[in-house]
Amino acid sequence: MNLANIVHERLLTISDAFEDIACGHIVERLLGLFYRMAEVHGVPTPGGRYVGVRLTHRDIALLVGSTRETISATMSQLSRAGAVWIDNHQIVVADRISRDQIRTASDA
Repeated sequence: MNLANIVHERLLTISDAFEDIACGHIVERLLGLFYRMAEVHGVPTPGGRYVGVRLTHRDIALLVGSTRETISATMSQLSRAGAVWIDNHQIVVADRISRDQIRTASDA
């Protein structure tokens, strides 16, 4: 991969992150972060994919432009909706998340 392609990919990643923070609801921002991290660092697991990076709720809050308390509450909502779960101190994001699951987590 040449330098131009690397810079292009990084700019797209940064652009996506800014768009998520500026326009997205916390549920979408959080799921977007988890999917991006799972894609780059993740390991497949039955029914999902490990995010692949150990993060505290405070770390996650800093990455998505939120607060630790909001992240804790949103993670609980996503867990109840079956979109994410914790396995052996690792975040796992479901392979398939329906709009209903996202809506359920957003409404809770």
